[in-house]
Amino acid sequence: VAALNMASNFIKAGPYRHVAVVGAEQLSKVVDWDDRRTCVLFGDGAGAAIVSAVDEPERGCLYQSLHSDGRKWRELYCPRTEDQVPEGAGFSGKCDTLQMNGREVYKFAVSTLQRTIQDAMAACNLGPDDISLIVPHQSNDRILSSAREKLGVPEGKMYINLDRFGNTSAASVGICLAELSDQGRLGEGDIVILVGLGGGLTWATSVWKL
Repeated sequence: VAALNMASNFIKAGPYRHVAVVGAEQLSKVVDWDDRRTCVLFGDGAGAAIVSAVDEPERGCLYQSLHSDGRKWRELYCPRTEDQVPEGAGFSGKCDTLQMNGREVYKFAVSTLQRTIQDAMAACNLGPDDISLIVPHQSNDRILSSAREKLGVPEGKMYINLDRFGNTSAASVGICLAELSDQGRLGEGDIVILVGLGGGLTWATSVWKL
């Protein structure tokens, strides 16, 4: 989502008309297969999108945001050596593998997903009925369902594929967009909200009118 925001800005600045955005992950290489807290959650994948200039000013990216909170980095990190394991943080005992504080990441994801979508809708004067689709980072079904219910968005308006691919991190939104395109669910004039969450901890949002 951060890269899609950058692509939109490159095009709006003038020098580019077409930008390719690619998100790819091979998370199977960095999970501890003996740590059931993480290994069952993540998947490998790649997704791509072409962002192109249009002549209609009312179409394209209507709103975007990028955020990070470095104070929370220890909730989801990958230490290369044991010296990099922060004091008091959880550690499975295997370096070069993802370490996650599931409870804290869950709280962060639920509140951030809800808040950032609300902010995006408010900035564009949109209500749940105006949104065609919400395409979120495929983090966790409980996280997505909780945020969707609190936002008052119907189930069919939040796209989910993690039941088939797991959490593919930076690839997840791209894969969702490809599937939606193949299904014919992305039409001209549709308003779509994209949301991504990641390590750091970081998050990004954008609203697009297709």
